Amino acid sequence: MKPKKWTKATRKNGHPIPKLWIRASGTYYAQLAMFHPKKGKNMTRRVCLDTKQLKVAEEKLAKLLGKRADGELKVQDHGPLFKDFLPRFLEIRQRERDIKTYQNEKCFLGQFSKFIGDKRLGEISARDLFDYRAEILKGAIVNHTANLHVMAVRNLFKQAILEGIVEDNPAANVKKLKHVAKQKFLLTEEQIFLLAKTAKETLPRSGQPVADWILAMAYSGGRMSEVLSLKWGDVDFTGKKLNFRRETVKFKSKARSVDFNPKLEAHLKEMNSRRDQQQEWLFPSTKQKGSRVQEYGHDLAKVAEKAGLPEVTSHFFRHYFISSCAKAGITPKMTIDWVGHKDFKMVMEVYTHLPPEFRQSEAGKLTFETKSTKPKVSKKGEEFFT
Repeated sequence: MKPKKWTKATRKNGHPIPKLWIRASGTYYAQLAMFHPKKGKNMTRRVCLDTKQLKVAEEKLAKLLGKRADGELKVQDHGPLFKDFLPRFLEIRQRERDIKTYQNEKCFLGQFSKFIGDKRLGEISARDLFDYRAEILKGAIVNHTANLHVMAVRNLFKQAILEGIVEDNPAANVKKLKHVAKQKFLLTEEQIFLLAKTAKETLPRSGQPVADWILAMAYSGGRMSEVLSLKWGDVDFTGKKLNFRRETVKFKSKARSVDFNPKLEAHLKEMNSRRDQQQEWLFPSTKQKGSRVQEYGHDLAKVAEKAGLPEVTSHFFRHYFISSCAKAGITPKMTIDWVGHKDFKMVMEVYTHLPPEFRQSEAGKLTFETKSTKPKVSKKGEEFFT
């Protein structure tokens, strides 16, 4: 015999508690008649009280009854179907986020939409998120990717709340799964030169632009799409700055500048000496159609494979720049300004995986010795100065 999905809540003496029910999972629900604004009449609805404790459930039920008495309790409009709101959200995200973030969220939310089916936004609960996460973890997905799936749903509900479609975000209480990030190796200067050389030798049409792009990322710390969006008007040789415009940086954040270091300045001057004066882009496309981000990213993958460094992505050059700043003693605040971060978290993460030999050399500077200073005596020999 199957267990009942719903049972009436009872007190210790076995007497039923009016308007209080228990679901098979043990969660308490209030069953109340409340006014439906669109239909203009009272309708009976069950409201999840989000607790498995009887005392807490009774307290929450009393508050709901108080709201109903004051005319504040109404049937909630659950809004549109998740799959109907999704295209609107993706349209907004495409304008606000970089292409990689947008594509990832589109993929994650598409999978969640298939899982959730014809549920409306207001009907989706945290339990749905837990069930979905458990389902995708059965595959080859790791905890970090599962967290990104939930984050995408959370972002969609933030937009729905902003537009007044729903009041609650079911993903807000879904805590992240623990994940130990795989430590990336840091590129050396020799490996970067090897990648640039391999690009020029193995890519017949795009070899030089890809090689230039690799060195520009390494010497500026810019993200892949940011560096590809650079125009010659963004290079200030007089002020010795490389300017990343607001519309090109990640998350539409504020514009920033990277002050020339010797290698960045030399590289840009060398590129400028052989540029086509009619070309406005530093790194033009070598194809008639397609995205330059996809084009350069595909070329980098091929070059890394041929150079024997298959795990290298464009972000490795950003890490190279930041680790080089750390080795040079550049203050974290200056590094953050150059790479466009709002806090020290990412920079400090990079500091923690500097090569062991550098960490040992830095530790060698810590001698715990203080220099003793002899007091200075005035000419009269009566007053002492330290």
